[in-house]
Amino acid sequence: MAALKQWIQKTKPKLKPKMKLYRAIEYIEKRWQKLKAYLWHGEVEIDNNLVENAIRPLAIGRKVWVVGDTKKSRLLKFTPPSTDGQQGKVRA
Repeated sequence: MAALKQWIQKTKPKLKPKMKLYRAIEYIEKRWQKLKAYLWHGEVEIDNNLVENAIRPLAIGRKVWVVGDTKKSRLLKFTPPSTDGQQGKVRA
């Protein structure tokens, strides 16, 4: 991390603001603390795929659930997402 930070500090002044590398350096500088936290704590996920996969059935079925007026659709409207691998299944 220290070597990367030194390289950034040495390289950035040589670049023009419209260059892609300059924008990439700006991007990483704005997120430097978060990057350090991610690298320091190995248990932190780099993405939120688990959350997205858990809520996907809600997003996909939203139109059907709102338009549909059956007992099953009403039940699905008010069934919270599950994290036990049973996403999108109606719980009785």
